[in-house]
Amino acid sequence: MAAANTGCTLTSTVTYGATSGTTRGATPGRGFGMPTVRILLVGLADLLITWQERAMQRHCLAGLDERELKDVALSRADIAPEVGKPFWRA
Repeated sequence: MAAANTGCTLTSTVTYGATSGTTRGATPGRGFGMPTVRILLVGLADLLITWQERAMQRHCLAGLDERELKDVALSRADIAPEVGKPFWRA
């Protein structure tokens, strides 16, 4: 009996080279400089990627059958709280 291929794979989190707190090149008193905007955009992209990964992992977890859950010593009741969380909640 072959296992169903759900298309779910384990992934690792990728961190993009944002230097948090760096405002090199920003002129004081002139609002946001380009480095500040770049840092904000990189941070936003990182957040969106994290949310997407979280949603995919929860979807894959919900798609496991009883045998697969038993293999990792979990039950439907064990995974229900995690599967029920919205993507933005860790």
